[in-house]
Amino acid sequence: MKTDIIWIRGPRKGRLAIAARPRGGDWLDDEVEAWRSAGVDCVVSALTPAEEAELDLAEEPVICQRHGLRYISLPIPDSGVPSSRPTFIETLDCIRADLDEENILAATEATAVKRILAYQIKKEIQECQLTK
Repeated sequence: MKTDIIWIRGPRKGRLAIAARPRGGDWLDDEVEAWRSAGVDCVVSALTPAEEAELDLAEEPVICQRHGLRYISLPIPDSGVPSSRPTFIETLDCIRADLDEENILAATEATAVKRILAYQIKKEIQECQLTK
C-alpha cells in the first residue's frame, strides 16, 4: 500500500501536498516512484537524521534524486521546534517561491506538517492582504 498524497490547492501554479512519511527499506523506491508518477517534483522531509535511520529512510535523498525529484531536509524533532528559526523561515520562503513552478510534497510526521502548512498559509494570507 502506497502513501496517500493529499493535494492542497492554492493561488500558485505549483501545488503543495502532504503525506505521511514513506515506508522505508525495500518499499522506499516504490513510494518515491509513486510520488513522481503522481506529479511530485520536490520532497520536503521534516524527519531528523535519527528518525530517518530508525525508519530506514536514510537513502531517501538518493532515491528521490534517482527518480528526478528534488529533496529538501528540514529536520524538526517530533513534537519539537526547528533548531534554527532563521534557517527554517529561509527554507520555507524558498519552498514558497518554488511553488510557482513545482509540485511540492511535504512527507513527514503530523506535527511538522502542521507547522509547515501554518507558515505557508500565514504567508499566503499576508500576500493577499498586501495586494488589496
